[in-house]
Amino acid sequence: MDYNDSHNVQCDQVVKFLRTTAAHDLLSGGPCRLLELGCGTGPFGRRLLEEYPLLHVTGVEVLPEPMEALRQILARDGLEKRYEPVVADIGRAEIFDADRFDFILAPSVLHHIPQLIRSDVPRNICRWTRTGGQMMIYDPNGANPVQQASNQVMRVATQCFTSLHKHKWPGETMYSPAYYRRVFLNNGFEYVHGFTHDPFMPVRGTGVPLLGARNLMINAVALVTWGEWRGAGQSSLYRKI
Repeated sequence: MDYNDSHNVQCDQVVKFLRTTAAHDLLSGGPCRLLELGCGTGPFGRRLLEEYPLLHVTGVEVLPEPMEALRQILARDGLEKRYEPVVADIGRAEIFDADRFDFILAPSVLHHIPQLIRSDVPRNICRWTRTGGQMMIYDPNGANPVQQASNQVMRVATQCFTSLHKHKWPGETMYSPAYYRRVFLNNGFEYVHGFTHDPFMPVRGTGVPLLGARNLMINAVALVTWGEWRGAGQSSLYRKI
């Protein structure tokens, strides 16, 4: 999958989820300020600019290289006035003013933060969101026990073999929907709605035989589980109280 493409399957899933929740009214009801966390080249934010004409996006990314690519894309597509790229660390509260944003989008980024519940990121997200504003988390689903076990193995392996970094970032973890609820309900948000998706993972064409074998075990567990224990991805919506 091309992660820079604003019409990739993950962007499609985010848009589909937002259309079915209260977030759609917020994003389409008038001028709205959205923050895209860990934006990279901004595929999710750029896609939402297509969906919501009154939206303004700020994208924050700690790595300067993808941000330079994002600036070139924004110039190419004439989106410089609607998308503001910021190079900064979301672990630092002072990068944005309090109550600045109406909506926070966390697309496939929070699982890159070890010990999220102990980090400053949840408190910062709450600080940056206005009262009544909303937040969406789109992330892998760490409830499946096979995924949890394989994640622990891969975390150790990536520390020993740099060749694995193309498959998994060092330190990358996996959090369950219940874990995210525990984190954000203790940091000024209420849970609105959520679900898991992609119940089965690809077995063939993964490029790594062991990955296909792992996915086969994940799929077997998915057959006999339900709810949040089933699925490779999760989407959830929160509101700041």
